[in-house]
Amino acid sequence: MKTSTANVVVSFPQERIVRVHPPPSVRETAKVNKKLFADKMIEEIAGLLAGKLAVSGVDISKEEFSQNYAMTIECLRATIYASFGVRHPFQPILKQMISSLNRKKN
Repeated sequence: MKTSTANVVVSFPQERIVRVHPPPSVRETAKVNKKLFADKMIEEIAGLLAGKLAVSGVDISKEEFSQNYAMTIECLRATIYASFGVRHPFQPILKQMISSLNRKKN
């Protein structure tokens, strides 16, 4: 008696399966593009501002200045990210600092 091969299923070799990841959503792409745009803008502004400060007599070569300036630029980055709807770890800290300053004024 012959066995029918019509109902036999042969599995495709697992190691040959190529998983295609779905393309990023438009929203994710827009978020990345906003972040890249903001980073380029901040990079340009930071360089121009440092140059203007140096020309105005600020000693930008000191380590303390460099550290404070880096923190200032990162705060600016967080502010610009927020305006583009992009998260930055400094945003909650900035909100706390602004609240503290507003309480001191009143």
